[in-house]
Amino acid sequence: MKRKLLITAVTFALLFIGCTQTEIYEPPATEHIPASAGVSEPRELRASEVAFRIITEPMTTATDWLDYELANYTNIEFTYGEELLLFRVTGSDWLPADFLPGVNFGSDWLYLPPYTTNYGSINIAELFGELSEGDYRLLKSVFSEDEMFIVSMEFTVGEKEK
Repeated sequence: MKRKLLITAVTFALLFIGCTQTEIYEPPATEHIPASAGVSEPRELRASEVAFRIITEPMTTATDWLDYELANYTNIEFTYGEELLLFRVTGSDWLPADFLPGVNFGSDWLYLPPYTTNYGSINIAELFGELSEGDYRLLKSVFSEDEMFIVSMEFTVGEKEK
């Protein structure tokens, strides 16, 4: 139950952080990280602490997989799951991308020890379908022993090669 509550809190926190530059989504005042979740309010990690970078380049409308690296430059161990949120810029607003029906994330946790880099892949096509051309932001939650953090990366999807 505590894990489900934490995952729900993380999702709401990510939506709140990802949409702070837009008038589209304003969470009600009651949406917050509950004290029972056992973590602090999230803050975005600086790139000098944990860098979340895309490896797959160029990203095109035909790209199915996004390869990334998550580098820990601190002496703290972090954990993170498969959950993520994707936003697309429209005008000056970042709007959340809709997941395809039936998308579920696993409950496995990955470890990011101090001063290490993890590599991973995200099946964009399976989660969101084909991405249209434009600018995107990907957000993930990262946890230390008692804090929750947000890491993000931005990338551009271009026209597929002919």
